[in-house]
Amino acid sequence: MRHGGKNLYINNMVNLAHVTKRIDYDIKHRVEKQEVLDFLELVKTDESYSELRQATDFGYRLNTLETGFLNKDSKVNHSLSFIDF
Repeated sequence: MRHGGKNLYINNMVNLAHVTKRIDYDIKHRVEKQEVLDFLELVKTDESYSELRQATDFGYRLNTLETGFLNKDSKVNHSLSFIDF
């Protein structure tokens, strides 16, 4: 069972890394910082994302993404890196 927990943790980190890379890609291709923040807010509140919000550790993962993104300076050409988490 300990190994299962470790695998879940690793899978969560891989998923965070993937999402972070996608955000980085979008920002490099002229998505505005406010658009990313608006989308993260939508995920937290919109009914269409309710099933996603029920996932294990959803709050932690979304908060990690949001915190990492908000801690970056406001220049659009700076990338959001998983290492920054």
